[in-house]
Amino acid sequence: MFEWHVDSTGKTPLRVAGMVVAGIVVVSALGLGLGVLVMTLWNWLLPPIFGIKAITYWQAVGMFFLCHLLFGGGHRGHRMGRRGRPEERAGRGK
Repeated sequence: MFEWHVDSTGKTPLRVAGMVVAGIVVVSALGLGLGVLVMTLWNWLLPPIFGIKAITYWQAVGMFFLCHLLFGGGHRGHRMGRRGRPEERAGRGK
């Protein structure tokens, strides 16, 4: 009988593949949901208020990503948090 190789974390290849598939499904669902949300809010609010034409789903997705990049979504991983830089932490203890 064939046995799966279990690595040091205890995860089999089948379990890892399942997590990858689940991740793809979750990211796709979030992308679809956020696009629909932006499109619905735009088409519900802006045409009656300002007379702007309605947008399509793909325009809403593009606008979401553009706003995400312009207003701070592209800065993950560069924050130092409350503690600050190592140089700043060294000066506090004096």
